[in-house]
Amino acid sequence: RQLTDTKGGIQGYDWSPDSKRLAMVIRDPDPDAPAPEATPSTARPPKPIVIDRYKFKQDGQGYLTSTRKSFVNIFDIESKKFERLTKGKWDESAPRWSPDGTRIAFLSNRKADPDRDPAQQIYVADAKPGSTEKAVTPDANRVRGGTLEWSPDGRWLAYLENDEIRYDAYQTPHLAMVRSDGSAAPSRLKAVQDIDRGVSDIRFSDDGSRIHFFVIDDRSVIPASARLEGGSVERMASPTFVGSSWSWSKGRVVMLVGRTDRPNEVFAFESGTPRQLTKHNDELFAGLDMPLTEGVEFNSPDGTRVGALLTYPVGYKRGTKVPFLLRIHGGPNAQDQYNFSAERHFFAANGYAVMAVNYRGSSGRGKAFSRAIAADWGNYEVVDLLAGVDHAIRMGVADPEKLGVGGWSYGGILTNYLIASDTRFKAGTSGAGTAFTVSYYGADQYIIQYDNEIGPPWEPRAWETYQKLSYPFLKANKIKTPTLYLGGERDFNVPISGSEQMYQALKSLGVDTQLIIYPNENHGIQRPSYARDRYERYLAWYDKYVRSLKVEPKPMIAKWEGTWKGQLKLLPSKPDAPTTDVTMEIGAFPSADGQCTTWKTTYMEGSTIKSLKDYKLCRGNGANDLFMDEGNGVRLPGRVLGDAFVVTFKNDETVMVFTLKLRGEVLEQEILIVDDKPAAKGVVTMEPKGLQRIEFRRTP
Repeated sequence: RQLTDTKGGIQGYDWSPDSKRLAMVIRDPDPDAPAPEATPSTARPPKPIVIDRYKFKQDGQGYLTSTRKSFVNIFDIESKKFERLTKGKWDESAPRWSPDGTRIAFLSNRKADPDRDPAQQIYVADAKPGSTEKAVTPDANRVRGGTLEWSPDGRWLAYLENDEIRYDAYQTPHLAMVRSDGSAAPSRLKAVQDIDRGVSDIRFSDDGSRIHFFVIDDRSVIPASARLEGGSVERMASPTFVGSSWSWSKGRVVMLVGRTDRPNEVFAFESGTPRQLTKHNDELFAGLDMPLTEGVEFNSPDGTRVGALLTYPVGYKRGTKVPFLLRIHGGPNAQDQYNFSAERHFFAANGYAVMAVNYRGSSGRGKAFSRAIAADWGNYEVVDLLAGVDHAIRMGVADPEKLGVGGWSYGGILTNYLIASDTRFKAGTSGAGTAFTVSYYGADQYIIQYDNEIGPPWEPRAWETYQKLSYPFLKANKIKTPTLYLGGERDFNVPISGSEQMYQALKSLGVDTQLIIYPNENHGIQRPSYARDRYERYLAWYDKYVRSLKVEPKPMIAKWEGTWKGQLKLLPSKPDAPTTDVTMEIGAFPSADGQCTTWKTTYMEGSTIKSLKDYKLCRGNGANDLFMDEGNGVRLPGRVLGDAFVVTFKNDETVMVFTLKLRGEVLEQEILIVDDKPAAKGVVTMEPKGLQRIEFRRTP
């Protein structure tokens, strides 16, 4: 049941220990948002966006203004009333109730200009509306957002802490503690500092003598703990373990566990031994041939040890050279892990070996490894990635004449660096990437990183660095690799202009290229049909250029997969005709001859189903040999004519012409109904009787 109905957005919450209240972070409502009842014809035009902030963009949020803030509120479950906790004017986040329910800790950045340094402080306030909060960490301690944990006795707060701002993009977060009354300076837990690894998901033991956390290690995320009074970090699982999202109660713990051949499942830990509790995907995977994924390691040319994951194609025979893809993770401060990767499995199922390299700059290997690429992008990463390709060739797995490369975000950026550095790749796919780095100053959301890691471009030394970092664009004439560029139209993380620039450069140079822009999408592609489209395009591009396969182009109808809703309009119209809502469900376009897909149309008048046409769209001999199967032995042949799908059929003395066409974001359906009756002297009349028209719009 729904508890709240806020005008702003709820950005986080925490239950009180007695479950009678919630501490909620609520964002101020947008004063310029259109009224709920507004339509495109009645809505007022949007006001000009007035910006005066240092950082004024954020992917998914758009342009940032100074007017809307987020505050901690207390929500009473019984009365359903909200009350503001504090009277401040700053953004607040991550509320956490004390164990006795009398206080609330939260994070807030109250510097003169919070945009210039995102690090926060911890504040504690009595759990009463209008309380005065107290900062318990000094401004110099750079608290990392999102994680706060009270000790069972309420005396301590554990949190994660960052190093200096220059390395914000390459953090190895430290585990720190502070007295909840602010009576002592914060301190970092020495046992965790000694292992030189980042940690996450802090939990105190029930007696408060130990603290539990995940260690972010090489390709793994390992549950571990340490005593507060000294000692070393004790790991609870193997070096290839990948855990997340755990929950503790009375010494027992359950968590999600990832494996290379299965998506996450819930496991219980009993005496250090994991026991699987859920098996959501066993039935599905029992009927599938799964590829093998192995961890591999190799030396980069300067002797740096680099870890990677290698997924073999389904049915691989040792010693066989196969088409090979280097797929690069984003971040860069992230890593590929010993868990399930739908992407690697997708390519492996289609005959490719796939390598995922944790190049320098990745997480899981400590500070020096992550920071090695600071203000030096496209250098050590490229060296490490090419070393991975060389290793796969030496293993006898990768066919050196059939190599492909690609990635998204920083993986797309590194793809540009690689194809500008080495011509061995037969195909590249660069998603949400860039190459002309200086052109992104003020155009994306990373102004803090630019100013602190490199410097503003008008400073001579910084300008030299920007030119060096922009070499894929400035030396695009060295690129010979056919490359597919993709991105979201509204991406403020890595704006589409980066892909546009590289596409234009290669197009001007006569190198095979293509640019795909996903309408209304941000940095991450969310619409399912676009997500599918992206991977189909990846595969088609690699098949064409890496494997030299003849790729059959799919008709426009293949892009119509999804659920569409509209209203039926009858011409000539009848004034007393009821409103008919229509839902159309279209399945994935048949990928092989003889296959069928969903083609279901439901007609509703109010809550009553007036008609249900549960048909199938089937493929005969080729992508344009199609027919609609009504399921009763009737098959209606159809054809794709340009960008329209047309079906013509006759019923007694009536001819109907069914046409479906995508125009922008609208799927237009028309059914022309024609009388087909013999007339005098053998003449046949074809008199139009009516027209059914529906304008469908896709639903999420």
